[in-house]
Amino acid sequence: MNRLVELNKGRDTVFKIGLRNIKTAISVAICILVLGLLGVRQPFFACMTAVFTMQANVKTSFEAGFSRFLGTLAGAITGTTFAALCKLLPMQYLLVRAAVIPLGTVFVIHVLHLLERKDSVFIACIVYFALMMKVEQVSVLQYAVSRTALTGFGAIVALLVNRYVFPLRAAEQSLPGTAVGPINPSRFF
Repeated sequence: MNRLVELNKGRDTVFKIGLRNIKTAISVAICILVLGLLGVRQPFFACMTAVFTMQANVKTSFEAGFSRFLGTLAGAITGTTFAALCKLLPMQYLLVRAAVIPLGTVFVIHVLHLLERKDSVFIACIVYFALMMKVEQVSVLQYAVSRTALTGFGAIVALLVNRYVFPLRAAEQSLPGTAVGPINPSRFF
């Protein structure tokens, strides 16, 4: 009998879908629907950010979403600035690209370290590379603005879903600035 209990242990969780999983799916659906109604044909970055932002509680969701947005913004600003400056350089040459693009990488990483936002470095570099290597076939500024806006939208949707759809008790939410604790502005800026 004890062996049977041991074998069945965990089977209840095999088909159990958790609330965070459901909230994530709701966030992605909202991103697709709202952005589709607004004429956005590619909600990829909003959906990706919604998945990234959905955490165990509102506080960690806020921190994840803010980190993602700040990294996207830092990469977008750096990439747009460096792309504009690169118009003055012969970027068609491999050695020039191999020298210039890493300089921007050093810059964006250094700025985020100074801001004590090391958690934003990864996404900042991805956005910067996408702009510098022209991953998307649109203007650099258009890509930067679009990517930043979609990231912000996805983060906000996930945060709102996490807060208002199947909400945790207030003590478990602990959103900065609520009754659980004050906002520490230096942490976010």
